[in-house]
Amino acid sequence: MLKKTPLHDLHAELGASFTDFAGWSMPLRYTSELAEHHAVRTAVRAELARQQNTLEMIASENFAPVAVMEAQGSVLTNKYAEGYPGRRYYGGCEHVDVIERLALTRIKALWRTVCTTSASRSTATPYRSTPARRW
Repeated sequence: MLKKTPLHDLHAELGASFTDFAGWSMPLRYTSELAEHHAVRTAVRAELARQQNTLEMIASENFAPVAVMEAQGSVLTNKYAEGYPGRRYYGGCEHVDVIERLALTRIKALWRTVCTTSASRSTATPYRSTPARRW
């Protein structure tokens, strides 16, 4: 029989699926991985189409070599997305905003189970670029 944390029922209400972790019932995920994959993939494809069909004459647009994109795993390597969804410093970030809003929704759901006061201050900090170095 797995042990349950005091927040187990709240995780279950949020739709978590659980796994065994050192004898404890640990929340593993809250939604379908496939649904999240499709949401992010759709936004990345839309960003690729935008990059291929427009010419942005601004410093926030780059075209990384194929080897760089393969290493990074995404065409989002070509885009600076400094700022917050809907309030970016550069144009052409609408598809990045979709992905970041999805990440923020997941972060806020997680933080709501731990510390309600922090949920409204959540940010999806990237692992690279200027915003990552700010923190």
